[in-house]
Amino acid sequence: MLALKGDGFIQEPPILISKWVAQTVKRYLGVLSLSSFFSENAVLVPTPKSSLMQAGTLWVPNRLASALVSEGLGETVSLCLVRTMPLS
Repeated sequence: MLALKGDGFIQEPPILISKWVAQTVKRYLGVLSLSSFFSENAVLVPTPKSSLMQAGTLWVPNRLASALVSEGLGETVSLCLVRTMPLS
């Protein structure tokens, strides 16, 4: 969980967990119940954090969406959702 929240490195040779997740999703796409959400022309929308975003902070859902696109599981990432109030 900590590696995922920090988009840390895992395995040898080291790989970002966002890239590993994307590769794993691609590898098992045929058996995943979420397979209909991914295609070469899908637009992936990362969910905002529960707190307000600060410039330059890590946004793991955006990294995951970008990694999925790099694996051919989407066409683009759209940053169309913005949190205007933090969750309490």
